[in-house]
Amino acid sequence: LGPLCQGRTPSELACIRVADIACGSGAFLLAAYEYLHNYFLDWYLKDGVDQHSDKLYEKPSAQWHLTLREKRRILLEHIFGVDIDPHAADITRLGLLLKILEDENRATAEAYSEEQGNRILPDLRKNVQCGNTLVDSNYFNYCPDALTSSDAFSQINPFNWEEQFPEILEEGGLDAIIGNPPYTRIQNMVHYSPREVQYYQSEISPYECAQSDNFDKYALFIERAL
Repeated sequence: LGPLCQGRTPSELACIRVADIACGSGAFLLAAYEYLHNYFLDWYLKDGVDQHSDKLYEKPSAQWHLTLREKRRILLEHIFGVDIDPHAADITRLGLLLKILEDENRATAEAYSEEQGNRILPDLRKNVQCGNTLVDSNYFNYCPDALTSSDAFSQINPFNWEEQFPEILEEGGLDAIIGNPPYTRIQNMVHYSPREVQYYQSEISPYECAQSDNFDKYALFIERAL
């Protein structure tokens, strides 16, 4: 994120979108949020507190903090994630919500709610979604029977980026992909998801790295990220 942000104003970063496409429990997204939070806070303070009074407030300890409204904005506009495990997606959302509540108390939270007329915590279901980053509905052209088998469908759990993140894709895509996708050799994949492996290696698959006889699932995530 450093090279993307360095020397740029918050307005110049207004459309920066960061995603972890195999987010797990959200450790990398929490770090990304914290990085952007600190970057904006430092920028506002250096630019002048009086000019950004709607984004900053000072505690009795003489420490400056971002307002809950600004923290919500950073989270909703800049942070995105996908994971195949619905429980992992839930944990990520919870972790991010707890993160924006740091330094808040009942008074500041209720003040935000009264001023904005919004619920205190945002809905993150559009930001952090559940699905298979590597497989979209193109899979059904390869394996049509997965449409009629609930077990096959749930195992693959296809995810269409163009449908789930339409605005981001229409505006050029994501600006940064972060994280640490799973390392899984093809020799292990064939044991728990043989159909998926066959799809990756088929002519209908979009993945070039899977055309070799020996590949790692990590490489598929890198290719998807690009």
